[in-house]
Amino acid sequence: MINYKFVPFLLFFVILTSCSKNRFDNYGVETQTNKELETSFQETKKTENPSTLVVKENENLESNFDQSEKYDNLQKLYLEFNHSWDHDVVIQKIKELNLLYEEEDFSDGKSIKVAFDKSVTPFRHAKFGDDIEIHYDKNFSFDSMSYFNSDSFISLLDYQKGTYYDFRDNVDYKGLYINILSVTLNDNIKEKRVVIKYPDGYEVKTDYIKANSKQEQFDKMKKYEDIKN
Repeated sequence: MINYKFVPFLLFFVILTSCSKNRFDNYGVETQTNKELETSFQETKKTENPSTLVVKENENLESNFDQSEKYDNLQKLYLEFNHSWDHDVVIQKIKELNLLYEEEDFSDGKSIKVAFDKSVTPFRHAKFGDDIEIHYDKNFSFDSMSYFNSDSFISLLDYQKGTYYDFRDNVDYKGLYINILSVTLNDNIKEKRVVIKYPDGYEVKTDYIKANSKQEQFDKMKKYEDIKN
């Protein structure tokens, strides 16, 4: 025989148990989801390459260049290069792209020359060919980087500081440039060449024109190569 005075207590117990189970289920689902996310993140970290991470942190420097364009490995190094890479990352990236290089310490810092052919990498008595030169100060802080294309005889420059020919350690002129010395005699070249002004009042009209991105540098290099030919 049922004692009805205990019915309210029984109903309360059933409701409490049901709520507790729902809370447990919700908690269990959330915990599982977090574990899945954490596992996925850890797996992603394992597959990331250190040099790729450095590049990703600074994608804003060259985020607009067209990945569908075809570049050789030397050009890819120029496009992907980041000023903040330390020495190990620079060398790692060069090796990943199957390029050859030579390093030399000068009075104002270290320089690295990169090419497809080992005979092009020396800083003295090198053979003629496509190359990249990267220059640093004594603290391995980035100064400048140049890419030379032997077919067009046109070079690209990424200048930040230090001395590089007409550029004399003046941060007012930091930026991206194209050297069009080989095509300056052509009447089709209408773009304004950079004039560098020195503290003593002396001025020099260079064979460099400015660019807003590395992609633009390569686009103009191709344009001037076509004009030249």
